[in-house]
Amino acid sequence: MTETLVANRWYPEYKGPGRSYKSSYPTPQSVLRTAYGESNYTFKSQTVDCEFIRAACVVPLDEPFGHLLTEPWAMSYRTQEWRMIIVSSPNPDSWIDLAKSSGAQAYLRGHTRTFVYKWEAPAMDENHLVIRPANALAMTRPSPLLGRQRKLYDKDEILELIHQGDMNYTDIGKIYDLSRLTILKIAQDAGIRPRTSTELICHTR
Repeated sequence: MTETLVANRWYPEYKGPGRSYKSSYPTPQSVLRTAYGESNYTFKSQTVDCEFIRAACVVPLDEPFGHLLTEPWAMSYRTQEWRMIIVSSPNPDSWIDLAKSSGAQAYLRGHTRTFVYKWEAPAMDENHLVIRPANALAMTRPSPLLGRQRKLYDKDEILELIHQGDMNYTDIGKIYDLSRLTILKIAQDAGIRPRTSTELICHTR
Protein backbone atom coordinates (compact mmCIF):
# COMPACT_ATOMS: atom_id res chain seq x y z
CA MET A 1 0.00 0.00 0.00
CA THR A 2 1.53 3.31 -1.08
CA GLU A 3 -0.24 5.07 1.83
CA THR A 4 2.35 3.59 4.17
CA LEU A 5 5.39 4.85 2.25
CA VAL A 6 7.77 7.15 4.08
CA ALA A 7 8.05 10.32 2.02
CA ASN A 8 11.13 10.88 -0.15
CA ARG A 9 12.46 7.35 0.35
CA TRP A 10 13.26 4.99 -2.48
CA TYR A 11 11.44 1.66 -2.33
CA PRO A 12 11.95 -1.29 -2.19
CA GLU A 13 15.36 -0.25 -0.81
CA TYR A 14 14.01 1.45 2.32
CA LYS A 15 13.98 -1.03 5.21
CA GLY A 16 12.15 0.97 7.87
CA PRO A 17 12.91 3.23 10.86
CA GLY A 18 16.10 2.58 12.78
CA ARG A 19 17.76 0.53 10.04
CA SER A 20 20.76 1.48 7.98
CA TYR A 21 19.66 3.15 4.75
CA LYS A 22 21.69 4.32 1.79
CA SER A 23 20.00 4.64 -1.59
CA SER A 24 21.55 3.72 -4.93
CA TYR A 25 19.66 6.63 -6.53
CA PRO A 26 19.88 10.40 -6.04
CA THR A 27 16.84 12.25 -4.75
CA PRO A 28 14.50 13.69 -7.41
CA GLN A 29 14.99 17.07 -5.72
CA SER A 30 18.75 16.98 -6.29
CA VAL A 31 18.25 15.93 -9.91
CA LEU A 32 15.90 18.88 -10.53
CA ARG A 33 18.21 21.36 -8.79
CA THR A 34 21.11 20.23 -10.95
CA ALA A 35 18.96 20.39 -14.11
CA TYR A 36 17.97 24.04 -13.64
CA GLY A 37 21.31 25.15 -12.22
CA GLU A 38 20.34 26.01 -8.65
CA SER A 39 23.09 23.79 -7.25
CA ASN A 40 25.59 26.16 -8.92
CA TYR A 41 23.55 29.30 -8.13
CA THR A 42 23.45 30.20 -11.81
CA PHE A 43 19.72 30.08 -12.47
CA LYS A 44 16.59 29.06 -10.60
CA SER A 45 13.50 27.90 -12.45
CA GLN A 46 10.64 30.39 -12.32
CA THR A 47 8.00 27.71 -12.71
CA VAL A 48 8.96 24.18 -11.67
CA ASP A 49 10.43 23.79 -8.21
CA CYS A 50 11.03 20.96 -5.75
CA GLU A 51 7.72 21.67 -4.03
CA PHE A 52 5.97 20.21 -7.09
CA ILE A 53 7.68 16.81 -6.93
CA ARG A 54 4.96 14.37 -5.88
CA ALA A 55 6.32 11.03 -7.12
CA ALA A 56 9.22 9.45 -8.98
CA CYS A 57 10.35 6.09 -10.27
CA VAL A 58 13.38 4.42 -11.81
CA VAL A 59 12.87 2.24 -14.88
CA PRO A 60 15.30 0.16 -16.98
CA LEU A 61 16.48 1.89 -20.15
CA ASP A 62 14.73 -0.64 -22.40
CA GLU A 63 11.29 -0.12 -20.79
CA PRO A 64 8.71 2.14 -22.51
CA PHE A 65 8.03 5.21 -20.37
CA GLY A 66 6.05 7.70 -22.45
CA HIS A 67 2.78 6.84 -20.70
CA LEU A 68 4.37 7.84 -17.37
CA LEU A 69 4.90 11.41 -18.61
CA THR A 70 1.22 12.28 -19.11
CA GLU A 71 1.01 14.44 -15.98
CA PRO A 72 0.75 18.22 -15.37
CA TRP A 73 4.56 18.21 -15.22
CA ALA A 74 7.06 15.42 -15.81
CA MET A 75 10.80 15.09 -16.21
CA SER A 76 12.97 12.27 -17.56
CA TYR A 77 16.54 11.90 -16.28
CA ARG A 78 18.73 9.31 -18.01
CA THR A 79 21.98 7.70 -16.86
CA GLN A 80 23.96 4.91 -18.50
CA GLU A 81 22.24 2.32 -16.31
CA TRP A 82 18.67 3.54 -15.71
CA ARG A 83 16.11 6.28 -16.30
CA MET A 84 14.40 8.33 -13.57
CA ILE A 85 10.92 9.73 -14.16
CA ILE A 86 9.88 12.62 -11.88
CA VAL A 87 6.29 13.90 -11.92
CA SER A 88 3.86 16.31 -10.36
CA SER A 89 0.81 14.06 -10.36
CA PRO A 90 -2.63 14.85 -8.88
CA ASN A 91 -2.75 11.22 -7.68
CA PRO A 92 0.79 10.05 -6.84
CA ASP A 93 -0.40 6.72 -5.41
CA SER A 94 -2.11 5.72 -8.67
CA TRP A 95 0.88 6.92 -10.66
CA ILE A 96 3.24 4.79 -8.53
CA ASP A 97 0.98 1.76 -9.08
CA LEU A 98 1.17 2.40 -12.83
CA ALA A 99 4.95 2.74 -12.65
CA LYS A 100 5.28 -0.52 -10.72
CA SER A 101 3.11 -2.36 -13.24
CA SER A 102 5.27 -0.86 -16.02
CA GLY A 103 8.48 -2.42 -14.73
CA ALA A 104 9.78 0.27 -12.36
CA GLN A 105 12.68 -1.04 -10.29
CA ALA A 106 12.30 1.67 -7.65
CA TYR A 107 9.65 4.22 -6.72
CA LEU A 108 9.26 7.19 -4.38
CA ARG A 109 6.42 9.37 -3.13
CA GLY A 110 6.84 13.03 -2.17
CA HIS A 111 5.67 14.43 1.13
CA THR A 112 2.03 15.39 1.65
CA ARG A 113 2.60 19.15 1.51
CA THR A 114 3.68 19.19 -2.13
CA PHE A 115 1.62 20.88 -4.84
CA VAL A 116 0.32 19.82 -8.24
CA TYR A 117 2.12 21.85 -10.91
CA LYS A 118 0.13 24.51 -12.75
CA TRP A 119 1.71 26.57 -15.49
CA GLU A 120 1.87 30.33 -14.94
CA ALA A 121 2.85 32.91 -17.52
CA PRO A 122 6.30 34.40 -16.73
CA ALA A 123 6.69 38.06 -15.83
CA MET A 124 7.68 40.12 -18.89
CA ASP A 125 9.39 43.50 -19.17
CA GLU A 126 8.53 46.34 -21.56
CA ASN A 127 10.56 44.62 -24.30
CA HIS A 128 8.57 41.40 -23.90
CA LEU A 129 11.55 39.60 -22.39
CA VAL A 130 11.28 37.32 -19.38
CA ILE A 131 12.23 39.09 -16.16
CA ARG A 132 14.76 37.04 -14.26
CA PRO A 133 16.35 37.73 -10.88
CA ALA A 134 20.01 38.75 -10.71
CA ASN A 135 20.82 35.47 -8.97
CA ALA A 136 19.14 32.37 -7.62
CA LEU A 137 18.98 33.72 -4.07
CA ALA A 138 16.80 36.64 -5.21
CA MET A 139 14.08 34.29 -6.44
CA THR A 140 11.06 33.82 -4.21
CA ARG A 141 7.70 32.21 -4.84
CA PRO A 142 4.56 34.07 -3.70
CA SER A 143 2.89 32.43 -0.73
CA PRO A 144 -0.89 32.22 -0.25
CA LEU A 145 -0.33 32.51 3.50
CA LEU A 146 -0.03 36.26 4.05
CA GLY A 147 2.73 37.19 6.44
CA ARG A 148 3.64 33.57 7.13
CA GLN A 149 6.22 31.20 5.72
CA ARG A 150 4.63 28.31 3.84
CA LYS A 151 5.75 25.04 5.41
CA LEU A 152 6.27 22.26 2.89
CA TYR A 153 7.52 19.63 5.28
CA ASP A 154 6.33 17.22 7.93
CA LYS A 155 8.15 17.69 11.26
CA ASP A 156 7.45 14.09 12.26
CA GLU A 157 9.19 12.84 9.11
CA ILE A 158 12.19 15.09 9.79
CA LEU A 159 12.41 13.99 13.43
CA GLU A 160 12.28 10.35 12.31
CA LEU A 161 15.25 10.91 10.03
CA ILE A 162 17.12 12.67 12.82
CA HIS A 163 16.46 9.82 15.25
CA GLN A 164 17.65 7.26 12.70
CA GLY A 165 21.03 8.98 12.60
CA ASP A 166 21.83 7.85 9.04
CA MET A 167 21.91 11.40 7.61
CA ASN A 168 23.35 14.69 8.84
CA TYR A 169 21.29 17.85 9.16
CA THR A 170 22.54 19.23 5.85
CA ASP A 171 21.40 16.16 3.88
CA ILE A 172 18.02 16.12 5.65
CA GLY A 173 17.57 19.79 4.80
CA LYS A 174 18.23 19.13 1.11
CA ILE A 175 15.34 16.65 1.00
CA TYR A 176 12.86 19.26 2.25
CA ASP A 177 14.48 22.40 0.79
CA LEU A 178 15.35 23.64 4.27
CA SER A 179 18.56 25.06 5.66
CA ARG A 180 20.79 23.17 8.07
CA LEU A 181 19.93 25.72 10.78
CA THR A 182 16.19 25.08 10.29
CA ILE A 183 16.72 21.34 10.77
CA LEU A 184 18.84 22.08 13.85
CA LYS A 185 16.06 24.27 15.29
CA ILE A 186 13.45 21.54 14.66
CA ALA A 187 15.69 19.10 16.53
CA GLN A 188 16.26 21.52 19.40
CA ASP A 189 12.54 22.27 19.71
CA ALA A 190 11.96 18.52 20.08
CA GLY A 191 14.58 18.30 22.82
CA ILE A 192 17.23 16.65 20.63
CA ARG A 193 20.74 17.86 21.32
CA PRO A 194 24.01 17.00 19.54
CA ARG A 195 25.88 14.38 21.53
CA THR A 196 29.33 15.94 21.20
CA SER A 197 30.87 19.34 20.58
CA THR A 198 32.26 18.02 17.30
CA GLU A 199 28.77 17.17 16.12
CA LEU A 200 27.53 20.61 17.18
CA ILE A 201 30.25 22.29 15.12
CA CYS A 202 29.35 20.14 12.13
CA HIS A 203 25.66 21.09 12.35
CA THR A 204 26.10 24.81 12.93
CA ARG A 205 29.12 25.67 10.83
